[in-house]
Amino acid sequence: MTSIFSLVLAVEFIERNLTEAIRFEEVAAAAFVSPSYLYKLFSRVFNCSPGEYLMKRRLCRAADALVRENASVTELAFLYQYGSVESFSRAFKKQYLMPPSEYRKRKPHFPARFPKFIIMEGGNIMTTYSLDEHSEKLLSARGTYFLLIDIDHLKPIND
Repeated sequence: MTSIFSLVLAVEFIERNLTEAIRFEEVAAAAFVSPSYLYKLFSRVFNCSPGEYLMKRRLCRAADALVRENASVTELAFLYQYGSVESFSRAFKKQYLMPPSEYRKRKPHFPARFPKFIIMEGGNIMTTYSLDEHSEKLLSARGTYFLLIDIDHLKPIND
């Protein structure tokens, strides 16, 4: 259970600081774990490093802003901590298979582009997080089933 708590703290820190320069050590400190443990935790749960996760979240926010806001590609590149417009455009194209300007023109509607990683307590949603890589895996999977099970009162059974 400590691992989940640490992961939630790390993701919350990242979400609060998407437009700030973030050092990996700061994320680990916010999650009260060592950097190596946090790296292993992200690798196991999200199948990517914390840096890759951060990059995907920044690109997700930038993609959303391209469609919903009137911010320029240049403004978004620097807002989401890219050193140049070119590096932002390359990363964006790699993630979305089109440059930011084309993405804006197409105005794709992805209401659930990033499915939510939901932390619940006592039937109340405490926190939600978006996970793009998982949605891509689910959308591209063939012959695979995704099963979401909600088991009430599992803790006493586990104990």
